[in-house]
Amino acid sequence: MDLHLTPGLCVNPFVLVGTQCVHLLPTSVSWKNARTQCGRDGGDLIVLDDCEQYHKVYLYLAEESGIANTGFWIGGSDEAVEGQWYWIDGSPMVMGLPFWGNAATGKNPTSLEWRTAWS
Repeated sequence: MDLHLTPGLCVNPFVLVGTQCVHLLPTSVSWKNARTQCGRDGGDLIVLDDCEQYHKVYLYLAEESGIANTGFWIGGSDEAVEGQWYWIDGSPMVMGLPFWGNAATGKNPTSLEWRTAWS
């Protein structure tokens, strides 16, 4: 998933979703390769640090045809220190609910491949 902040209109192939221009990448690649491809397209992986924007992006993904049960990489990583998650802009990721983790156990995830459907 390739998203970047843009005030106003988005350039094709990006579409405005909430406050971010969104372009879904159709390939299944590693997180690093997805970020590289996003950069080539003029964006970066999404930062979802706001519940309202998270909800708008989720609704957009749910409405798009052909993406049910599809995974998307987001712009969070624990690459620097295992278990310490940061967004690509350097800000810390708030872990646990409502964003991440298992609602049943409250445990944090070990990877952050955002999915449009959970089982």
